[in-house]
Amino acid sequence: MIVAALVAGAAAGAGNTVTQAVSDAYEGLKAMVRARLDERAGATVALDRFEENPEPWTEALSSELTAVGAGADRELLQAAALLLERAQAQGSQPTVFNTQFNAEVQGVVSGNHNQVQMRFGAAGRTDDERA
Repeated sequence: MIVAALVAGAAAGAGNTVTQAVSDAYEGLKAMVRARLDERAGATVALDRFEENPEPWTEALSSELTAVGAGADRELLQAAALLLERAQAQGSQPTVFNTQFNAEVQGVVSGNHNQVQMRFGAAGRTDDERA
């Protein structure tokens, strides 16, 4: 939840219409995360890199937060929930996908509002002819 909130805050900050409430919640959460990560040598690097480019650093930041027990920190969780609430109210909360495959995959559809049409059977036959 903490990383999702940071992603939402970063996405909101990338736009030109970020509200002061979202900005304040994002900066507050980042400060709390940084203070928590200071407990672990080198852990703040993941937050610094995440701020520059969130996508490739999301997993590393999540691992560092887990290592310092951030998921059990009530204040951090409350700050994350506040940021998510404010970002959602502003309409800037992104959907985050974390897809992992543990076997061979034939095809994947991932994203928002996707439409997939699949046709099985002899080529050239209509749905009515197949029935």
